[in-house]
Amino acid sequence: MRWSIPFVTLFAAAAVAVAAPAPAPAQDGALTQRQSQPTFPQPPGPRDITAPPGWDDIFGNTDVTRWMLDYHNQFRAQFGSPPLAWNASLAFKEAGHTALCNNSHWGNDNLAWYSTSGDASFGVNTLIDMWAGEWVDHYNPPREVYDHFSAMIWASAKSVGCSWSLACRDGDWPHHIYLTCGYEPVVNLLGAYAENVGTFRGS
Repeated sequence: MRWSIPFVTLFAAAAVAVAAPAPAPAQDGALTQRQSQPTFPQPPGPRDITAPPGWDDIFGNTDVTRWMLDYHNQFRAQFGSPPLAWNASLAFKEAGHTALCNNSHWGNDNLAWYSTSGDASFGVNTLIDMWAGEWVDHYNPPREVYDHFSAMIWASAKSVGCSWSLACRDGDWPHHIYLTCGYEPVVNLLGAYAENVGTFRGS
């Protein structure tokens, strides 16, 4: 999905794992009725990325990476999914991924990038809100959609690790900021939607 406004472009993409043919849209366990809507978690203070990831980021020990984990867990709770733990091995893998600036998936991950003519920095929510915002695609009629949203709340996932690059370029844009998050065990597994994507339970 892509947005374009003067001097800024945003793009996000999700990977899907294949294990079996996708079944017909599920009624149980899917988002079957829109009674209200989830809220996007808000950080307790600025959570802007202004520097490349360091070892403290890889190990989940900075305000930015702690917020990435907290965002996931606060959002997951609204759909009945258990909390995730930070996975430093995944974060290290994602750091290698984003360093290549290739805008392609490494296995089963969420990715987003942000091209700008301004400073090479971004707020965590600027990109993760895009993923969370895809919850609307799971309604009216109820249907199975394997996307960023489903990856974020996938109930059987146990851990997440994220990283980013501020060094990428995108054509004439001076700054191409790139974020990825990986999940374990595998998420967006075809045929396992109903038991992993729960109904909205309230903010």
